[in-house]
Amino acid sequence: MTMRTYFLLLFVFIVWLFGSNQEVYATSYSVKPGMSIQHVINQAENGATIFVQKGIYQEHLDITKPISLVGEKGAIIDGDMKGSIITVKSSGVTIRNMELRYSGSQEEDAAIQLINSYQSVIEQNIIHHVKNGIKISNGSNHIVRYNQVSSSPVSLARRGNGIDLENTNNIVVEHNQITSVQDGVYTERVSHIRIRNNTVTRSRYAVHFMFSNIGNIEQNSLQNNLTGLMIMDSKNLQIRQNIVTNHLDYRGYGTFLYESAHIVLEDNQWLRNHTGIAFEQADYITARNNIIANNYIGLEVNADNRHSVFHSNDLIGNLLQIDINQGSLSLNNSKTGNYWDDYNSFDLNGDGIGETPYQSNRIYKNSYWSFFFESPAIKLWNTAGIIAPLQTSTVDLFPFVQPLHSTTQMNKTDHPIGLWGVVSVTLTAISVYVIYRGRRISQ
Repeated sequence: MTMRTYFLLLFVFIVWLFGSNQEVYATSYSVKPGMSIQHVINQAENGATIFVQKGIYQEHLDITKPISLVGEKGAIIDGDMKGSIITVKSSGVTIRNMELRYSGSQEEDAAIQLINSYQSVIEQNIIHHVKNGIKISNGSNHIVRYNQVSSSPVSLARRGNGIDLENTNNIVVEHNQITSVQDGVYTERVSHIRIRNNTVTRSRYAVHFMFSNIGNIEQNSLQNNLTGLMIMDSKNLQIRQNIVTNHLDYRGYGTFLYESAHIVLEDNQWLRNHTGIAFEQADYITARNNIIANNYIGLEVNADNRHSVFHSNDLIGNLLQIDINQGSLSLNNSKTGNYWDDYNSFDLNGDGIGETPYQSNRIYKNSYWSFFFESPAIKLWNTAGIIAPLQTSTVDLFPFVQPLHSTTQMNKTDHPIGLWGVVSVTLTAISVYVIYRGRRISQ
């Protein structure tokens, strides 16, 4: 064989090789109503794209090869209230633009379940009337984004989670809308996760971390749940720029840090919650530059929180600014403390720090006195310091005299002080009048 013939045959082989690969990975299939999606999946090559046309398909899918399943608007898979609707046991799978409904009601049932899968993408799906929405166990490197997820209309205890992640890592969860589930995003033994730009409403816990490590929780909107962020036995988290509002149940918290460590909470807003943020055995926590406003309790401290520092935050319009039941938490970083809107003092040297320490006022724990919130009489007694003795654990040694954030960063209608002021003045006036009339009658 001459060299010329050899190179010609080699060139033909290379052209055939690349041409055949391109053909395999460009293969696509179309599924119409009346056809079986599973049958088409079984026939498809690795890397194929399966387009599902508008219609209702009542079946359960097992995906064991790398494919893309893409639905036309109105493409619905109905699980007939049995088992999981789509089970993925392959890497490199994409599921996009499908509507999935009516999974089974067992603990492990889900609209989409990934088991030992790697590098899959779940995006732009509508999921409803299911036990769990998207459930991922083991595997890694997944993206879950732009999905709408809700559970079945049953009691909270019988619902599943919106996005359930267990024993996995390197996950991105972003731009999802989750409502009426048990936990919006649940993580257990997960590492290297980013949860950002999601909206979670009407659930038990919006975001629930258990035994998880290294994560970012950023720019989420968490509203009208029992609790916004429940962080338990987890560490190395960055929690930034979230808006956590309207968690008003008496058992509810905007954020609860329990037996966790090495967490930064920065530039968040906790508004209109029963308790804005709570610490319990939370070590090496830094909470700074947050707004905590219009909660029943702004900050709650339980047990010792070693090496944790709470500073440079605005606490505005909370009925009880801080409630320390036991233990301690540092309210300053030895240079700056926080802004407390019920603090009354002067800044004589112009450094922005008041000349006397801030002392938390616990009188509002008594429901009777809460009627007189921010009344002139209470303010006078606070100034005189006769309500409660100075306690080291409730003292901020370097309180700011002006808020650190502009008022435009909060919705002005959120601030209740104007209404409370009117009510308080009215009640104070009535009380003074009743006392005065009582004395006149007794004479």
